[in-house]
Amino acid sequence: MRHVAEPYPRRRAWLRGLWPDRNPLRRSSDRLAAAIVAAALVTFLVGAPIAALGAGWWAQAAASQVARAQHASWRQVPAVLVAGAPSARARVRKARRSMREATRPGPLSSTESFASPCRRPRAIARRP
Repeated sequence: MRHVAEPYPRRRAWLRGLWPDRNPLRRSSDRLAAAIVAAALVTFLVGAPIAALGAGWWAQAAASQVARAQHASWRQVPAVLVAGAPSARARVRKARRSMREATRPGPLSSTESFASPCRRPRAIARRP
């Protein structure tokens, strides 16, 4: 049988050194240090999600307090229309008229950018 080298022999030896056993040469301070490391690891692994939940609750409470303060300063005002909105038919007529004027033969006066939602924007020459 072929012997395969261990990938991390030092790490394994270090972990084996932390394992509680009845070795009379192991000092009690070594065991205490291993227990402290294990307790710290468990504390961080359990405490991190709890701390994240607490931070989320705190942020949500602060945001809702700000939202309540903003909402308390709101007041309703009556809306007054200055002019009536143009109908859809009027907007279509205006667009067709501008297209007819843009394609009418005659000397060019200026160019404007005309953007269509379906095509790329292009320059259209306007007639006077």
